[in-house]
Amino acid sequence: MDQLPAGILTNLLSEFIIVVLGVLFAQFILNRWKERHYGRWQVVVVDRSGAEHIRPISPRKAKQILDEPADLSVFLKGVISAYGQVTVDLITEGRSLGLLQEDRAARRFTVDLRKQDPGQSRIDN
Repeated sequence: MDQLPAGILTNLLSEFIIVVLGVLFAQFILNRWKERHYGRWQVVVVDRSGAEHIRPISPRKAKQILDEPADLSVFLKGVISAYGQVTVDLITEGRSLGLLQEDRAARRFTVDLRKQDPGQSRIDN
């Protein structure tokens, strides 16, 4: 009769270890998949002097901005703010002007601030 509680405890402990290891393994595989699918993205900002500034994007942020175009515009404007001001909508007007280029094969967003007309600046109230 003393073996019954010990057997139950042994089974519960072994099941717990199997579940924990299974979850950790699944999490490891999921993280590797996300890294492979969304990793190595970067933003290249070409300022008005022609200098290139490269900023890497984390896989988590890359997934977010690739899934939602509105997040892409906000994210890029945040990165660009250190190098200049963009006065046009990056997603629509920026692409047509050549201001924003997206290269999915190279996993790169390129924002060329030289393509923006300096006379386009406006004051937002």
